[in-house]
Amino acid sequence: MLERITDLPDRVLGIKAIGEVTSDDYQSVLLPALEVKAFGFAIFGQVRVFDNDELGEAREWICEPAPTSDLRFELIKDKGVLILEPRGALETGDFERLSAVLDPYLAEAGGLRGLMIVAEHFPGWDDFAALSSHLRFVKEHRRKVQKIAFVTDDCLLSVLPRISAQFLVAEARAFPMANRNEALLWVGEED
Repeated sequence: MLERITDLPDRVLGIKAIGEVTSDDYQSVLLPALEVKAFGFAIFGQVRVFDNDELGEAREWICEPAPTSDLRFELIKDKGVLILEPRGALETGDFERLSAVLDPYLAEAGGLRGLMIVAEHFPGWDDFAALSSHLRFVKEHRRKVQKIAFVTDDCLLSVLPRISAQFLVAEARAFPMANRNEALLWVGEED
Protein backbone atom coordinates (compact mmCIF):
# COMPACT_ATOMS: atom_id res chain seq x y z
CA MET A 1 0.00 0.00 0.00
CA LEU A 2 1.19 3.52 -0.79
CA GLU A 3 0.29 6.41 1.46
CA ARG A 4 0.91 10.10 0.81
CA ILE A 5 2.78 11.98 3.55
CA THR A 6 0.90 15.27 3.74
CA ASP A 7 2.63 17.34 6.44
CA LEU A 8 5.66 18.32 4.32
CA PRO A 9 6.61 21.62 2.64
CA ASP A 10 4.94 22.39 -0.72
CA ARG A 11 8.16 21.71 -2.59
CA VAL A 12 8.31 18.14 -1.22
CA LEU A 13 6.41 15.04 -2.28
CA GLY A 14 6.46 12.25 0.31
CA ILE A 15 5.16 8.74 -0.34
CA LYS A 16 5.32 5.95 2.24
CA ALA A 17 5.21 2.30 1.17
CA ILE A 18 3.55 -0.08 3.63
CA GLY A 19 3.54 -3.82 3.01
CA GLU A 20 2.74 -4.89 -0.54
CA VAL A 21 2.48 -2.21 -3.24
CA THR A 22 -0.06 -2.92 -5.96
CA SER A 23 -0.74 -1.39 -9.37
CA ASP A 24 -3.88 0.17 -7.86
CA ASP A 25 -1.63 1.99 -5.38
CA TYR A 26 0.31 3.47 -8.27
CA GLN A 27 -2.89 4.53 -10.03
CA SER A 28 -4.69 5.97 -7.01
CA VAL A 29 -1.83 7.47 -4.94
CA LEU A 30 1.45 7.86 -6.84
CA LEU A 31 0.27 9.02 -10.28
CA PRO A 32 -2.10 11.73 -8.99
CA ALA A 33 0.65 13.01 -6.67
CA LEU A 34 3.16 13.11 -9.53
CA GLU A 35 0.72 15.02 -11.81
CA VAL A 36 0.67 17.80 -9.18
CA LYS A 37 4.51 17.76 -8.87
CA ALA A 38 5.40 16.62 -12.42
CA PHE A 39 7.65 19.52 -13.37
CA GLY A 40 9.51 19.37 -10.08
CA PHE A 41 10.79 15.90 -10.94
CA ALA A 42 12.31 17.24 -14.17
CA ILE A 43 14.64 19.51 -12.17
CA PHE A 44 17.84 18.01 -10.78
CA GLY A 45 17.83 17.53 -7.04
CA GLN A 46 19.20 15.35 -4.29
CA VAL A 47 17.81 11.88 -3.66
CA ARG A 48 18.29 9.80 -0.52
CA VAL A 49 16.72 6.50 0.50
CA PHE A 50 15.87 5.86 4.14
CA ASP A 51 14.87 2.68 5.97
CA ASN A 52 11.44 2.47 7.57
CA ASP A 53 12.85 3.14 11.03
CA GLU A 54 14.51 6.36 9.79
CA LEU A 55 11.32 8.30 9.04
CA GLY A 56 12.25 11.08 11.49
CA GLU A 57 15.69 11.51 9.95
CA ALA A 58 14.17 11.46 6.45
CA ARG A 59 11.65 14.13 7.42
CA GLU A 60 14.40 16.30 8.94
CA TRP A 61 16.58 15.97 5.81
CA ILE A 62 13.82 16.65 3.27
CA CYS A 63 12.52 19.69 5.16
CA GLU A 64 15.91 21.43 5.35
CA PRO A 65 15.89 24.74 3.49
CA ALA A 66 17.31 24.51 -0.01
CA PRO A 67 20.91 25.66 -0.18
CA THR A 68 21.42 29.07 -1.72
CA SER A 69 25.20 28.96 -2.01
CA ASP A 70 28.03 26.53 -2.35
CA LEU A 71 28.74 25.66 1.30
CA ARG A 72 28.17 21.95 1.55
CA PHE A 73 28.11 20.27 4.92
CA GLU A 74 27.52 16.87 6.42
CA LEU A 75 26.88 16.11 10.08
CA ILE A 76 27.94 12.55 10.93
CA LYS A 77 25.97 12.21 14.13
CA ASP A 78 27.22 8.80 15.27
CA LYS A 79 30.85 10.03 15.08
CA GLY A 80 30.18 13.57 16.31
CA VAL A 81 31.86 15.04 13.22
CA LEU A 82 30.87 17.96 11.00
CA ILE A 83 32.39 18.23 7.51
CA LEU A 84 32.32 21.65 5.81
CA GLU A 85 33.14 22.06 2.12
CA PRO A 86 32.98 25.66 0.88
CA ARG A 87 32.94 25.76 -2.93
CA GLY A 88 32.43 29.48 -3.35
CA ALA A 89 32.19 32.74 -1.43
CA LEU A 90 30.48 32.26 1.93
CA GLU A 91 27.06 33.88 2.38
CA THR A 92 25.06 34.88 5.44
CA GLY A 93 22.51 32.17 4.67
CA ASP A 94 25.22 29.50 4.89
CA PHE A 95 25.56 30.04 8.61
CA GLU A 96 21.79 30.12 9.11
CA ARG A 97 21.42 26.77 7.28
CA LEU A 98 24.35 25.30 9.20
CA SER A 99 22.98 26.47 12.56
CA ALA A 100 19.55 25.01 11.77
CA VAL A 101 21.12 21.56 11.46
CA LEU A 102 23.97 21.81 13.96
CA ASP A 103 22.35 23.57 16.92
CA PRO A 104 19.69 20.90 17.66
CA TYR A 105 22.42 18.25 17.53
CA LEU A 106 24.64 20.26 19.90
CA ALA A 107 21.73 20.78 22.31
CA GLU A 108 21.38 17.00 22.55
CA ALA A 109 25.02 15.85 22.28
CA GLY A 110 26.72 18.79 23.99
CA GLY A 111 29.48 19.17 21.41
CA LEU A 112 31.33 17.85 18.39
CA ARG A 113 34.24 15.47 18.52
CA GLY A 114 35.59 17.08 15.39
CA LEU A 115 35.17 19.58 12.58
CA MET A 116 36.74 18.97 9.18
CA ILE A 117 37.01 21.89 6.75
CA VAL A 118 37.80 20.77 3.20
CA ALA A 119 38.73 23.58 0.79
CA GLU A 120 40.89 23.77 -2.31
CA HIS A 121 41.48 27.45 -1.54
CA PHE A 122 40.21 30.17 0.78
CA PRO A 123 36.70 30.97 -0.52
CA GLY A 124 36.26 34.46 0.95
CA TRP A 125 32.90 36.04 1.79
CA ASP A 126 30.11 37.33 -0.43
CA ASP A 127 29.88 40.57 1.54
CA PHE A 128 30.56 42.13 4.94
CA ALA A 129 27.35 40.66 6.38
CA ALA A 130 28.64 37.17 5.51
CA LEU A 131 31.96 37.86 7.25
CA SER A 132 30.07 39.14 10.30
CA SER A 133 27.82 36.02 10.32
CA HIS A 134 30.89 33.80 10.05
CA LEU A 135 32.63 35.47 13.00
CA ARG A 136 29.46 35.28 15.09
CA PHE A 137 29.03 31.59 14.23
CA VAL A 138 32.63 30.83 15.27
CA LYS A 139 32.23 32.77 18.52
CA GLU A 140 29.01 30.91 19.41
CA HIS A 141 30.34 27.43 18.56
CA ARG A 142 34.10 27.47 19.21
CA ARG A 143 33.90 25.93 22.68
CA LYS A 144 31.81 23.01 21.40
CA VAL A 145 34.46 21.45 19.12
CA GLN A 146 37.34 19.26 20.33
CA LYS A 147 39.38 19.00 17.10
CA ILE A 148 39.53 20.87 13.80
CA ALA A 149 41.16 19.48 10.66
CA PHE A 150 41.89 21.85 7.77
CA VAL A 151 42.12 19.73 4.61
CA THR A 152 43.71 21.83 1.90
CA ASP A 153 46.69 22.35 -0.35
CA ASP A 154 46.29 26.14 -0.07
CA CYS A 155 49.20 27.84 1.73
CA LEU A 156 46.94 30.34 3.54
CA LEU A 157 44.53 27.72 4.83
CA SER A 158 47.30 25.33 5.85
CA VAL A 159 48.62 27.85 8.42
CA LEU A 160 45.19 28.28 10.03
CA PRO A 161 45.87 25.66 12.74
CA ARG A 162 48.69 27.83 14.10
CA ILE A 163 46.60 31.00 13.88
CA SER A 164 43.48 29.37 15.32
CA ALA A 165 45.41 28.15 18.36
CA GLN A 166 45.33 31.76 19.57
CA PHE A 167 41.53 32.05 19.74
CA LEU A 168 40.01 28.57 19.46
CA VAL A 169 39.73 26.01 22.21
CA ALA A 170 39.99 23.05 19.86
CA GLU A 171 43.12 21.19 18.84
CA ALA A 172 43.79 21.94 15.16
CA ARG A 173 45.85 20.30 12.41
CA ALA A 174 46.35 20.79 8.69
CA PHE A 175 46.18 17.88 6.23
CA PRO A 176 46.92 17.91 2.49
CA MET A 177 43.94 17.19 0.20
CA ALA A 178 45.36 13.75 -0.55
CA ASN A 179 45.04 12.85 3.16
CA ARG A 180 41.33 13.62 3.55
CA ASN A 181 40.56 10.13 4.94
CA GLU A 182 43.35 10.44 7.52
CA ALA A 183 41.91 13.81 8.60
CA LEU A 184 38.44 12.28 9.01
CA LEU A 185 39.85 9.49 11.16
CA TRP A 186 41.74 12.01 13.30
CA VAL A 187 38.76 14.30 13.98
CA GLY A 188 36.50 11.31 14.68
CA GLU A 189 38.73 9.47 17.13
CA GLU A 190 37.94 9.61 20.81
CA ASP A 191 40.43 11.24 23.15
